[in-house]
Amino acid sequence: MKKTLYINILSFLLTSLSLFYQRYIPVNRIVVDRVEEVDRLAGGFPFVFLIDGDFTSPGNNISVLFIFWDLDEFLLHYFILDYLFWLSFLLICYLYLKKRKNRV
Repeated sequence: MKKTLYINILSFLLTSLSLFYQRYIPVNRIVVDRVEEVDRLAGGFPFVFLIDGDFTSPGNNISVLFIFWDLDEFLLHYFILDYLFWLSFLLICYLYLKKRKNRV
C-alpha cells in the first residue's frame, strides 16, 4: 500500500516538474476579427497541458498559480495522460529493479 502511494505521489511530482520543459506551440486564436495560428508558450512533457493565456496573463509566462485565476489554459485530459505516462514509467522502472534484485 505504501509503495503504491509513494509511486503515485512521485508520478504527480514528475508531472508537475515537467512544466519546466517549456516550448512554443502554434495555437488558433482570434486576431483582429479572424482566426490565426499564434505561437504560445506551453509546458508539460511529453504532453502539453498548460498553455499561456491570451490577454490577461503576463506574456511568455506560465504558472500553476495562474490556473486558479483563469489566466492560463489548463488542459485536464492532457494532464491526466501526462500523469499516466509518468506512472507507467515509474512502474516499469520499479518492476525492472525488483526483477533484477531477485536475480542476484
